[in-house]
Parts: sequence; structure tokens; C-alpha cells
Amino acid sequence: MRLTDRLRSPWGLKVAGVGMVLTLVAVFPARHLLQEGAPDSDNDRHAALLFAQARLNSAPDELDNRMAVAHLQIASGDYLSAERTLGPVEESTRPEVRWALLEVKWGQYLASTAESRERQLPELSNALNQYVQQLAAGNGGALPERAVAEINRIASWWLNLGDPAQAAACYELLGDHADDQRVHWYGEAARVWLQANRPERSAEAWHKAWRISTDDTPMASLVQWVIPA
Repeated sequence: MRLTDRLRSPWGLKVAGVGMVLTLVAVFPARHLLQEGAPDSDNDRHAALLFAQARLNSAPDELDNRMAVAHLQIASGDYLSAERTLGPVEESTRPEVRWALLEVKWGQYLASTAESRERQLPELSNALNQYVQQLAAGNGGALPERAVAEINRIASWWLNLGDPAQAAACYELLGDHADDQRVHWYGEAARVWLQANRPERSAEAWHKAWRISTDDTPMASLVQWVIPA
């Protein structure tokens, strides 16, 4: 077998990937490459991406390796590469994959021209609504912490899109289904419903906060409802 054929074989790719991992560990401090937080500098980010890519090349069927590469690409704003990385698993129902795909869609929207954004907006809006609905439907009881964080993030995206009514609906959903901080989420819903010129929904959200509160926290929501910032 020729050398090029050996390198193209699955075992050849795996050996090459492992060799690159070992080389990167030798060149760059492994402590920086393996830590979970986002790298501090461009050099660290580049090294971390090389390391993650080498691990993916050595074991392409390992979802954790693929997600590590995609997360680094998303963090650096390389949404096209992230989309390609996630392509082989785009049909997966794993929560981390679905969220990463949504982050890519959002990032691509932000990076687009104004004309392109207008074309993408209906699809993006539908994707955001579907994602929130699936999270709510998939958790009969209290929402897990991950889902709360994601819905909160989507609410901020709706505000960025200039649609406070959608954001307020997200906050109210968190008030209805979050495990804790329900008064806080109802207060956010009340505040943002006002931005959407929906005082009746604002009053309803504030009233929900008042009913479940055991202290004076809802008073801040009441003041904000009567005298918005």
C-alpha cells in the first residue's frame, strides 16, 4: 500500500490526528488548551481550535469532539465553519446540538447585510419560536437550568430584533415554569410587556408575581409598571 493510501485510511487519519494532538500539547501548554472557559487571547483561541480540530480528526464520531470545535468557531464568529462542523449531526435531537445550530443561525443573521436580514427574518423568527415551544413542551414540570438560560438568551435576541412582545412572552414562560426566581421573571415580563404597549399583559404578569411572592419583591415590579424607566 502506498503511503498516501495509508494516510487516507481511517487508521491513518486517526494516527495523524493523535500525532497532531501530541504535537500541540508539546508546543502549547495543555492547561490552556483543555480548560473549559473561552481562551483569553487570539493565540490561545487559535491554539485551542487547532487542538480541538485535531481531536475531532482523530475521533470524528465522538460528539463531544465535534461540539468542542463548533463552540470555538461560534465564539470566534466563524459561523460558516461552525455550520460545516455541525453538518454531520444537524439531524441530532441532542439539546447541545440543537442550541448550537440555533446560535449559528442567529450569528449568520447578525453578520448579514440589511437586505439579507429581511429575507432571513421569517425563518429565524420561526426557528426561535419553535425552539422555545419545544423546550416548554419537553419539560412537563420545572424547566431545567439550561433551558432557563437559553430562553432568557432568546428573549434578549427578540429585544435585539425589536419585538418586545415575543421577549415578554419568553419571560412570562420562565415565570410560569422556572424552578426559582419566578418573581424576577414575572417582573421582567411586566416591564417588557409595557415596552410592547401591552399594559394589560404587564398588569397580569405583575399580579402573578404578587401572588407567589413571600416578601416585598413584587413592589419593585409595581413601581416599574406604574412609572416605567
